[in-house]
Amino acid sequence: MTKDLLRNVIPGRLEIGDGFIITSTGKISTQCDLIIYDKNNCPLIENNNKQRFFPIECVVAIGEVKSDLSKNNLKEALLKLRDNKLLRNEIQSNNPYIFNDSGTIKFNPVDNIRDQILTFIVCNKLNFDYINIVNEMDEIYNNDENYYLRHNMILSINDGTIMYKGLQGENKFMFYPYMNNKKLINSILQPFKSEYKINFEGSNIQYNKYEHIIGFMNYLYMGVSSTSVMYPEMTNYLGFMRIKRSIDEVKK
Repeated sequence: MTKDLLRNVIPGRLEIGDGFIITSTGKISTQCDLIIYDKNNCPLIENNNKQRFFPIECVVAIGEVKSDLSKNNLKEALLKLRDNKLLRNEIQSNNPYIFNDSGTIKFNPVDNIRDQILTFIVCNKLNFDYINIVNEMDEIYNNDENYYLRHNMILSINDGTIMYKGLQGENKFMFYPYMNNKKLINSILQPFKSEYKINFEGSNIQYNKYEHIIGFMNYLYMGVSSTSVMYPEMTNYLGFMRIKRSIDEVKK
């Protein structure tokens, strides 16, 4: 159900799968519920059990799908996503781009938000008093200084969407935790209890009780649409040095 819903808002060049993420340096992720990847350039790698493996160069987002989340379960899921997000740092900086929306030349997932994969959680309900969760993220992440590795969004169907605010003092939601050398603050976009309209200074304003879901879907589209895709040099995944023998034409 979640896959079908998300597929409606991602670009046609992308697809949603599940499995494991691999790197040319031999690292492998834990199993991921949702992997959004570039279907036009991602090779099909499966084992005998039909488990799928995705080269990190082709992955643009990773998601975890849960039912009800306790605070401990939330922490486990967020730390898992952080560790899997770090796998993008295994891509060599001289790998050529397949898709590059940032205009940069050199791959840099630490400082360039477009070179980072998005990470998110979708759950039915936060099964704890979540009101103060925005003030507890440092503790959840064990005060990890690598702020750029934090989640992009957490969608609770029942409770709201946890994102970020504070870019240049704007009261505007963002889906990156770190932008323009600034740590953004955690914030919850909460649902309204009902749907209604009001007239404010001659304009009709609509309060949508699903605003938190609409916001999540909109920002997910924006994020995966702009995340860079790198060329997966498959010879690097073979794991050994190849010695070549050849007979060349002699120029006369």
